[in-house]
Amino acid sequence: MQTLYKIQYLIEYENEGAMDEILTEIVTPISEFKKNPNLSVKKAKGKPFAVLTNNKPSFYVLTPEVYDDLLEMVWELKMQPELLERIERADQGERGITVDLDQLMQEINDSPETEPQKPAPRKFL
Repeated sequence: MQTLYKIQYLIEYENEGAMDEILTEIVTPISEFKKNPNLSVKKAKGKPFAVLTNNKPSFYVLTPEVYDDLLEMVWELKMQPELLERIERADQGERGITVDLDQLMQEINDSPETEPQKPAPRKFL
């Protein structure tokens, strides 16, 4: 049976004397992860976890939902300066553009590019 270890401390390496921070509460050794990756994901119950090689984090495993949330946070951080600038301009009385939603929808529907764009092909290692 696979074991997921909960940790809250840094792991010290005897032969290197260095310390690595584990950025998750749950870890599993790579030997256990390789036996049954799906079981590791199931036992983590949707939480991210680190996979350790020689007590050192090799990689982190995230569910698609957690990864999506992470990308959303990155987008918000990237957009924050622009949004704050727009809020400041609005507070100073600058008006944005006025849009008629019915007219905009009509323009979108009349556009020759009604087919959705295909996503870029995925690259596999």
